[in-house]
Amino acid sequence: MLKKILLLLVLLLLVGCLLFSLVENKKNVPLQKPPFKVALLLEGKKDDQGWDNQAFKGLQQIERELHAQIIYKQNISTEQVQIAETKKLAEEGYDLIFGNGRSFESIFNRVAPAYPNTHFVFFNGKSNVSNVSAVNFTPESIGYFSGMVGRTDDENAQSWSDSCLLFYERN
Repeated sequence: MLKKILLLLVLLLLVGCLLFSLVENKKNVPLQKPPFKVALLLEGKKDDQGWDNQAFKGLQQIERELHAQIIYKQNISTEQVQIAETKKLAEEGYDLIFGNGRSFESIFNRVAPAYPNTHFVFFNGKSNVSNVSAVNFTPESIGYFSGMVGRTDDENAQSWSDSCLLFYERN
C-alpha cells in the first residue's frame, strides 16, 4: 500500500513538472511580429511608363528590401474613391499609405487624424497633420541632379538618378 501511494506521488510530481515545463516553454516562444504593411494609391495604371510606373517600382523595392506586405490600387482618380480607399486601407491596418499625386493632399490631411497609427505620404503639396508627409520635388533639385547625370559617363547614372528621392519635406 505504501509503495502504491509513493508511486502515485512520484507520478503526480512528474506530471506536474511536465505541465509546468510546457507552460514555461510557451511563455518563452517569441510572438511573431506583424508584417510592415505598405499601400500605394495610383491615379492611373501601374504600367503607364511614367509617374505611376515609377511609384509602383518603388513599392516593389519596399517589398524586397523591407519584406513588407504591399498592396496597390489603380485608377483611384475621383475624390470619393480616394477617400473610400484611403479609409479602407487605414482600417485594414496599413502602416504606410502613399498617394501618388497632389490630389491626395486634401484627402490625406482630412482623413489622417482618424487613423493615428497610419502614416500617409503624398507628393507635391503641404501636410497639415503630424502623420502626413509631403515629398516635394523642386525645379532646383531636378536641375542639379540632371546636371550631375549629364556630367558622368556611367551608363547606370540615369537609373541612379531616377531612383533618388530628391527632397523630402515634412511639414
